[in-house]
Amino acid sequence: MKYPSLNIKIVSSTTNNLSSLLLLAGLSVALLGHQIGPVFAQTDPKIVAIVNDEPISQFDISQRKKLNKLLGQTSGSGKEILEELIEEQLQRQEATRLRIPVTEQEIDKAIENMAQRRQSTAETFNNRLKKIGVKSATMRHRVRASLAWQRILSRRFGKLVDLDEQDIDRAFERARKNRPPAQRFYMLQQINLPFDGALDQNSVQGRQIEAQRIIDGFKGCRSTQRVASGIYNVQIKNVGPVPVKQLQAKLRKLLRKAGPGKLLPPTMSRQGIQLLAYCSNKTVAAPEVTREQVRTSLANQQFGLVSKRHLRDLKRDAIIDYR
Repeated sequence: MKYPSLNIKIVSSTTNNLSSLLLLAGLSVALLGHQIGPVFAQTDPKIVAIVNDEPISQFDISQRKKLNKLLGQTSGSGKEILEELIEEQLQRQEATRLRIPVTEQEIDKAIENMAQRRQSTAETFNNRLKKIGVKSATMRHRVRASLAWQRILSRRFGKLVDLDEQDIDRAFERARKNRPPAQRFYMLQQINLPFDGALDQNSVQGRQIEAQRIIDGFKGCRSTQRVASGIYNVQIKNVGPVPVKQLQAKLRKLLRKAGPGKLLPPTMSRQGIQLLAYCSNKTVAAPEVTREQVRTSLANQQFGLVSKRHLRDLKRDAIIDYR
């Protein structure tokens, strides 16, 4: 893996030359709701709708669109988001009428559970909200309405949900047959040596020497920090777990050829020298499906139908003023 002479041709690329080979899996769970009313409605003078005397503003729509994007949901048009907010307003008003409480601790727990499913923490998630300009209260209103609406349905229609045991058996058998296969993941490490200042022969040569030093001393991903110690502006980033299927075929072939604990051949662009380390891999089997999970899924489907009917009735009886 030694470098050739300095007659290396520097090709055009972006700083994400290596990153473009990785198609990382994204973050999905959709939560519904707002709180007692869009508390931000007064911050935007443009009121777009009033639902039983409670306003919805253009600011509320903007906040929801950003939140939906962060959650990996299709944002839809402004009109679609407005209808979503109207329905949640009705859900929230119904919870207030029925005196169904949701505590702050329950909201905290729901957000924490959602973050864990995304392999994150509630603090990290709130920081991401802040970074894209979404008020943390926007998410909390959404969660509050979702929890309250679930309790409304359970209280009013729980006894109407009737499941046939044979239907459960058939659905359970289908779920077992359609269980996803085990999936392999790669743990990778990116090592970037960016060029600083003017791109000349000396800077290229200097970075080549430093890259070769890392290559010569590399003894697995745990050694990178030690080997790179003393090198100016070296950037080390752990990447993964990355599903094998989401890597480009060319990169998969290189990883298989190199094997765990090895470095791939270096790449060079106008931005710098990049190294990719293959740390390890693991195979994760899909969890076993239980009969109780199938029962819950079928019950949720029935609750979904009940939810649509009840929401339709609330909307029919509401006074909604579109502006």
